[in-house]
Amino acid sequence: MPSVSKFRYMQRISAALTATVLGICTGQSAELGDQVHLSKQAKTHWAFQPLSKVAPPKKSPPRFIKNPIDGFIQQQATKKGYALSSPARPEALIRRLYFDLIGLPPKYDEVKRWSVDWSPAKFEKLVDHLLASR
Repeated sequence: MPSVSKFRYMQRISAALTATVLGICTGQSAELGDQVHLSKQAKTHWAFQPLSKVAPPKKSPPRFIKNPIDGFIQQQATKKGYALSSPARPEALIRRLYFDLIGLPPKYDEVKRWSVDWSPAKFEKLVDHLLASR
């Protein structure tokens, strides 16, 4: 590309990516040179909107709400007619933590040791233990 400067080349690549992303997200296609059309789409696309504070929903059973995000999940699940499943058993949580944090399954004796008297504090302690083992 000796005739095109590096900067101009990057501008063209950026425009092409923007056109592709907006085309995929909106179902419309835009030509690479149609910057006016892309600019109008970008102003209305959700990804380019400023962030705003939203109060968490209050109409949720307290047993499901452990943090504010749970309220949004409960609200959407109810709206779509889904029922939330029961909380995972300690053995399942331990297994998930091992896979997520160290990439290996726990040994049987580790699961037994950690699942005795399970509590949120013990969950945090296991997270710290696994992170320290790396």
